[in-house]
Amino acid sequence: MSITTLSRASLPVAVSAIAALVCCVSPSGSNGDSRAVACEGMVSIGARGATIVLGSDGASAKSDEKPPMRVSFSCSFCIDSTEVTVGAYEQIMGRLPAQYDSIAYDSAWPVAHVSWYDALVFCNRRSKAASLDTVYTYSRIDSLPGGMVFRLCDLDCRWEVDGIRLPTEAEWQYAASCGDAREYVWGPQDSRDSARLYCWFADNAATAPRPVGTLRASGWKLFDMGGNVMEWVFDGKASFRDLTVDDYVGAAAFAQAERVVKGGGFVHGIEFLRLSARSDAYPTTAATSARYIGFRCARGPIEKPVMLSESGITSRLNPVRPAPVDMRAAAGTAAAKLVFVNRTGQDIRTLCYIDYSEAAPQVHEFADMTNVFLPAISPDGRWVAFSTAGIGGVDNSRIHVRRLAAGSDTVGLSDAPAFAPRWWIDAATHDTAVVYTSSTIDNNNPAWTSSVTKQQFFSQGRFSGSPIVLEEHGSYHGGVSAGGEYCATGYTRLKMKNRAGGEVRTLFTYPNNGKPGEDTAQVCNVSISPDAVHTDEVLFVDFGCGTRPSELTGTTYGLHEIIFKGSFSGPVGRWYCCPDRYAGWDHPRWSNRYDFAAAGVQSADGMHPAIYVIDLADSTYFEAVSGTNLWHPDLWISPAATIAGVDLDSAGRYGEPPLTYAQELLACKMRIFWRKASDLQVVFVGSSRVADGIDPRCFTGFSSYNLAYGGGDQPAAEVLIRDYVLKHCPQIECIGISLNLDWLNLPGANYSWRQGTALSIGYTYDKNHDFWSTGLPNGFVDAVLTRPLLAADTVCGYIDSLGLFPYVCEGWGGTPEIIGSFDWTVASADFISNYSRFADLARECAARGVHFLIVNFPRSPKYNETEAYSKWGPKHETAHEILGMVRQMADEDAFIHYYDAHRDGAHDYGDADAYDEDHLCETGARKLSTRIDSVLHSILD
Repeated sequence: MSITTLSRASLPVAVSAIAALVCCVSPSGSNGDSRAVACEGMVSIGARGATIVLGSDGASAKSDEKPPMRVSFSCSFCIDSTEVTVGAYEQIMGRLPAQYDSIAYDSAWPVAHVSWYDALVFCNRRSKAASLDTVYTYSRIDSLPGGMVFRLCDLDCRWEVDGIRLPTEAEWQYAASCGDAREYVWGPQDSRDSARLYCWFADNAATAPRPVGTLRASGWKLFDMGGNVMEWVFDGKASFRDLTVDDYVGAAAFAQAERVVKGGGFVHGIEFLRLSARSDAYPTTAATSARYIGFRCARGPIEKPVMLSESGITSRLNPVRPAPVDMRAAAGTAAAKLVFVNRTGQDIRTLCYIDYSEAAPQVHEFADMTNVFLPAISPDGRWVAFSTAGIGGVDNSRIHVRRLAAGSDTVGLSDAPAFAPRWWIDAATHDTAVVYTSSTIDNNNPAWTSSVTKQQFFSQGRFSGSPIVLEEHGSYHGGVSAGGEYCATGYTRLKMKNRAGGEVRTLFTYPNNGKPGEDTAQVCNVSISPDAVHTDEVLFVDFGCGTRPSELTGTTYGLHEIIFKGSFSGPVGRWYCCPDRYAGWDHPRWSNRYDFAAAGVQSADGMHPAIYVIDLADSTYFEAVSGTNLWHPDLWISPAATIAGVDLDSAGRYGEPPLTYAQELLACKMRIFWRKASDLQVVFVGSSRVADGIDPRCFTGFSSYNLAYGGGDQPAAEVLIRDYVLKHCPQIECIGISLNLDWLNLPGANYSWRQGTALSIGYTYDKNHDFWSTGLPNGFVDAVLTRPLLAADTVCGYIDSLGLFPYVCEGWGGTPEIIGSFDWTVASADFISNYSRFADLARECAARGVHFLIVNFPRSPKYNETEAYSKWGPKHETAHEILGMVRQMADEDAFIHYYDAHRDGAHDYGDADAYDEDHLCETGARKLSTRIDSVLHSILD
């Protein structure tokens, strides 16, 4: 049970904050600008017509703040004067985060321990309490046992709605800066004296938040815009560009892995109080929660929000919303992908995809190309090919292939013109090719025979060899059958060719089309069967049967109302009527599985508002995605749900559900680990100091891997060593680990493990199988490597093949900021427990004949100018006591070793070797690793 300690002094603030939950459109407090809007209980910010600079190129700016980007506002908005309090949160949500059950708290504190998703749910419920429409839509709330929300399924934001929401980064910074270019809430100067007047931060708060509104307000009457708790804003973090963006609302990838946090918190130093700062010490995902992250709310519609794509392109695209789909129930596996085109206006056609293997499937949109037609997914599900023109074209079309992952580059086919790509695998060589045509001209036109059908092989992300002509008389853009026996085309007649015999037939003619003999049955959207058995079958739609009932269907039907399945022999086998509420189908495409297809639907006004997945075996279908105008779907389903009995939907999914950034880093590392495990002799585990500071390329004569990751704590090290390295690395000789003195006083030594990877699907799968202690199943590693990467897994691209996460060299910086309480001693109960576990782990490895190398990583020598040995402590004298205990443990066991690279700051790692006060850069990693290589040889030789 929580114990509240609401004081008399803080009562008015708490009551005021709760009263602010009622919001209506009557006059209220304003910043004095005539452009301001009115929301009772909030501060009105007259931003319409204003421009602000996000980011900074100043000396203190971090890399994610550069280059500065200008943002203009077409709308004013309202924002809370204070952060949402514990009391207000409990009133609206009916509960508090589980962490409050075990602490004494003040109801006037800003609420913390809330994820970004929690904040969105709160905003919606606050809107309902105020009889406002809700801004955020979602089909389901997924939460942990303690209540924290880690996923909102099918999440979308309705920017046009006048409801309660999170502010955007631009809105937050404009409000905090009072509309000018100041660097801090109080003004332009880095002043600790001023900071203490406005902000609760490490200098004056350190151990806990304080009641909101107890320090000075900004000129616009906003409290705690710096310090107290760091604040969620809506934005997914995009890299800024040197341009001006109207009504900017964040990254184009809607559920971007990393989200922006602003303002700094009570544990942070003054550098986090800069208004342009946008990160915590570690990246924050939407499911991150921390004792120093909360939020405040905003209100105000944004009519034309603009997002920034991975390539820096800004766009106003039609919104697209995924439907709640259980693909595993429908298709037997969640390893499935859907691509389609989002058409905005007449000229903008962007490529989109949904990866159903993600923990929270979402729409990913590539905004960098706006002329996408007829996308097709590769047989392995990793690539998509598309052309730059559609059906009916004769020139000016190119084919591109890009990886289905965030930020992927495109590969162009040099042969042109090229239309309507389809993938094909050579049954004899198993090589993959893209089949395409030189035009998509009407096949009833005599010029059609002058067009050709070609293929070019594609391997390892590149086209190889020269184009091969498959058919020199005709463009068969409906595809080539699995064994190459047939090819098809479908504009304006359904033509199919038996390639072995050379016979070309026009199908769906009288009497096989159920129409009078004079009806020539114009067809389109032909796609050939993917199946090696039903090689002569095709799907297609036609132009309807007019007013006379079809003798085939027994009914009248209109344009594209029915998808037919036909064959080279002539008869129609089955047909599929469109959903009742729509006028017809459009763009049906057979998937790579014979029993599934995808198709768009048409509304009566000619738009294409949704895409459906069709089960061709039982004639059922379900909506997969909705929007304004969606074209050209293609569905890929993994050929099997298992590999040698290993569950593809579980194996290797250490990053799902995505709860912390640290978890995502480890998920990338584990993917490489399983590929290398059987040969590894040296493995390093630990935190970011190891991840950034150990370069296994510098180790000579050893098969080595860096399994450490940012946020890696002691519980993680214990699991990785006991359940993975010792069990699955039969050649292991030495395990290296970082000595993180500053984390040894954490309760349970936990920083990120228990709220991250320990809850993942992949770890749970391994744990339920006793971590495969009797040996890995034959298909396990293949299953891990087969799992499609998530969009969030783009971080994997920064990790080299041996596990180093290299950083640029920016120097040690000035005197380091010390965070939190650091006056604990070796008599602390948490330290005694944690150190005992650490020592037990070392001795367990030693007892098994595996060397255990403890490394004290170099940090800024300027820590000697502070009271603490490291960022989170302890004091220098406590640190020396602990180091003495480690040395004694190493002296007592020949298999335990200690290497002190820090040497109380008396080391030779200079600014050219450092990323920041706590971490080495790539140059420093090479220097340290070369020295550790000598240590390894002295141990192992």
